[in-house]
Amino acid sequence: MTDSAKIGRKPLAIAAAVSWALATACARAQTPPPAPAPAAADQLQEVVVTGSRVVTNGANAPTPTTAVSAQQLQAAAPSSIVDALVQLPQIANSSLPQNTGVGTTGTVGQSFLSLRGLGSNRTLVLLDGARIVPSSLQAVTDVSLIPEALIKRVDIVTGGASAVYGSDAVAGVVNFVLDTRFTGIKADIQAGESRYEDDRNGKVQLTGGWDLFGGRGHFVISADAYKNNGVPNYTDRDWFNSCSLIGNPAKTPQYLRECNAHSAEFTWGGMISTGPLKGTQFGVGGIPMPFNYGSLVTAGTMIGGSGAGGANPDVGAYFQADPGVERQHLFARGDFDVTDHVSAYAQVLFARSMADYVSTYPWQGLGSGYTIQQDNAFLPASIRTAMIADGISSFVLNRYDEDFGPLLVNTENRTYEAKAGLKASFGDWKVDWYAQHGENHFSESTANNPIVSNEYNAADAVVNPASGQIVCRSTLTQPNNGCVPIDLFGYGSPSAQAKAYVTATSYSWIHNIEDVTEGSISGTPVDTWAGPMTVAVGSGYRRESADQTSDPISEGIKTFTGGYLGFPASLQGVFGGFDRGNQQPVSGWFNLWEVFGETLIPLAKDLPFAKSLDLNGAIRYTDYSTSGGVDSWKAGLTWQPIDDIRFRAARSRDIRAPNVNELYLGKNQGQSNLVDDFQAPGSPNRNPIVFTVTSGNPNLKPEVADTTTYGVVFTPAFLPRLTTSIDRYSINIKDAIATLSGQLTIDQCYAGATSLCSLLTRDANGVLTAVSTPYLNIGGEDTAGVDFETDYALPLNSVSAAVPGDLTLRVLANHVDHLTEIVPGSPDILLAGQTGGGGGVPHWMGSVALQYTNQPFTAFVQERFIGPGKLSNAYTPAQLNPAQNTVSSVCYTDFTLNYDFDVAHKDFGVYFTINNVFDRSPPSAPAPYFVFGTSGGGTNASLFDVIGRTYTLGFKLSL
Repeated sequence: MTDSAKIGRKPLAIAAAVSWALATACARAQTPPPAPAPAAADQLQEVVVTGSRVVTNGANAPTPTTAVSAQQLQAAAPSSIVDALVQLPQIANSSLPQNTGVGTTGTVGQSFLSLRGLGSNRTLVLLDGARIVPSSLQAVTDVSLIPEALIKRVDIVTGGASAVYGSDAVAGVVNFVLDTRFTGIKADIQAGESRYEDDRNGKVQLTGGWDLFGGRGHFVISADAYKNNGVPNYTDRDWFNSCSLIGNPAKTPQYLRECNAHSAEFTWGGMISTGPLKGTQFGVGGIPMPFNYGSLVTAGTMIGGSGAGGANPDVGAYFQADPGVERQHLFARGDFDVTDHVSAYAQVLFARSMADYVSTYPWQGLGSGYTIQQDNAFLPASIRTAMIADGISSFVLNRYDEDFGPLLVNTENRTYEAKAGLKASFGDWKVDWYAQHGENHFSESTANNPIVSNEYNAADAVVNPASGQIVCRSTLTQPNNGCVPIDLFGYGSPSAQAKAYVTATSYSWIHNIEDVTEGSISGTPVDTWAGPMTVAVGSGYRRESADQTSDPISEGIKTFTGGYLGFPASLQGVFGGFDRGNQQPVSGWFNLWEVFGETLIPLAKDLPFAKSLDLNGAIRYTDYSTSGGVDSWKAGLTWQPIDDIRFRAARSRDIRAPNVNELYLGKNQGQSNLVDDFQAPGSPNRNPIVFTVTSGNPNLKPEVADTTTYGVVFTPAFLPRLTTSIDRYSINIKDAIATLSGQLTIDQCYAGATSLCSLLTRDANGVLTAVSTPYLNIGGEDTAGVDFETDYALPLNSVSAAVPGDLTLRVLANHVDHLTEIVPGSPDILLAGQTGGGGGVPHWMGSVALQYTNQPFTAFVQERFIGPGKLSNAYTPAQLNPAQNTVSSVCYTDFTLNYDFDVAHKDFGVYFTINNVFDRSPPSAPAPYFVFGTSGGGTNASLFDVIGRTYTLGFKLSL
């Protein structure tokens, strides 16, 4: 056997061992050994590192950096590069359309990346090293608006990078690198669907690039369109079984983990929830009938029984699993060499995305039910007779208003961005300057949204004694108020006229603007005995503004206008006139000036046990118009004692400045029943109903994070083309921006936090009337873990001349030791190992990917692993039996075949992908039951695949 054959078999054995270990972990569903993560193969050569302005090789960078090519990402998930990107363990649990869930407000249909589980607002997203205009009030970027067809690779810096790139790079940086020098024409068209014949999607991309002016100029343009019709609900999925955590009638433990869970207080036609008539529901036509309570009945839930009423009581029918999404992109760029050393460029980006979905249906109950008076004109006679006999003047009717129509939500997100710049080189020095203007417009509408004052006004229907007509009680004293009485007894009873009076469409609009200019110069001022010293210095300016407006009803106040009975006291004075949504005005801006510098200083070279020793340092000073000056810095060291091993370590101070929403959010008022610690037990004023007022805080200062990373990179000479790295990271965030609850604000003031006492408002008698809960620099976040990465490329003819092709292996894995949210006065929130939802992350996550290439044929297979965890780390045995506080692990297999061929001297390609080949069901991870179950279908849709096996077929053309 030749030496090369012996060498070649070692990596094959390594690959086999890793694959076997992962398969074993998947089969046993137990805590795995260091497991792997996404994309596959092509090894990237020398690249400009995103995490630095002076280091030009990723392996030499002191901060861990993972580079993934577009080809690797497309092989893993061709439907969307973003879908593939979130398979990386460092970015898992990010927000995508298919895992965000649906609500009546928010960012459904958008994609936000979150590194390290620290939140998308602490993850800086860049396009060719420059910021992208934010897509929300939280100053985060919808990465689905980035033009996919031109993406060359994605660099992920998994350590603090504020000194290099500025605010928000606390958890790291995700930089999308475009192929702006592309030449030729290429097209890609694909279609896909799930095995359930939903989630149907299609994508078309067309890109062209040409040299102009004899090679002095270059122009590239790319356009693409994508559409996915979504998944209407969870009921078609084999794994869905209405599982939830319900209250335990026996009280201990507090929760039971059960399936076939239903509501014990709602039906489609209404159900009496109070008094002697409790348990009476109303069928079609308003016919009273008894409600079947099933087993394990509590105030809100039960197992089995009548359910929510109607033909399908299954809670999966009330939540859309995946919204319908459409996207279009257009990107164009022109470059021109003004001289041999100076070039100019200009580029524009237009992107548009739309989402539509059903966000359950309106309902009233849980303190907001309809109060029905004895003289209600629509009340069935038998119920009125029973009320008179029992001396009942009124009762509360809880109702799931399915016959009002679904809450239909439509969103549109548009981004425009223009950028122009100059690049110049003078010997060893390079100059880079650009200016950029971007705008984002986000709009949202919600149809069939009840108007609260109209809803309760119409519910109080009586007979006009003068005319004998059924009218609203308020019409008796306000004849021209336009109220239309509504019949709430029985499914289908409300008239079209009444529904038109009670419901309307709410609207909100967000407008973000970002202006950026930055200039830098880099070069090698001196040569040391160990090599050239490299420096980069620069300065920049940025201005960000955001405005949110909504319709007049949303910006109004829920209020009782008089003339009728039954308006819930808990809603009086609450901001927002609609039942759902009610976005409140936000308007503000800030700007900043900053200067920065970075250097790479060689300390030793070609010495015994010091093949190289380099120091990397960076510093940035930023002056915010809102909070003044702040420093961020980084110091890193790389030491290569021998050719095969490189050690690296870095320490950084990073920041996240408050966004416009946190600074300038207008007052948003609600009501709460709180405990006033300053009143003696038994005092009638100890449990007041008070207003809680959330607002922005223009006095906020930036969050500060201390990040430490250290690790080793192994490139053994006896295994050429093998690179393995292991890196430890620790991130500690202080002065984190957060809001305290109203109760915690009272408790902390009473405990001695006197700065919070000014947030309490009392009347002349000392009775607590309001608690302000503005954003404060009061929280903290802390996380630590280990990253593993292995890349290997093997030409198979090095093993045997008879074996053609190349084999590549990529293994990525992450172990999270801890992820902790800290709020003073409250127990720490432990999120590591919590995979039931609530922002938690598994301890172990990763994947292994193998790609075999023998042109014109390529085969790719990937195994992804998500480790086991708990529903919630906060549950004690008194709250949930530990045996039920578990979430199993899961493995997903992805497979892609690609074949390239030539037709009439044109390059064609066809590819076929199966994601989740074995149609693995998501682990059961039920949340506490709320009204009609949970919108995640009884699992953690943010972490696990709720779509199932999907197929994608695509064709490519290159000219």
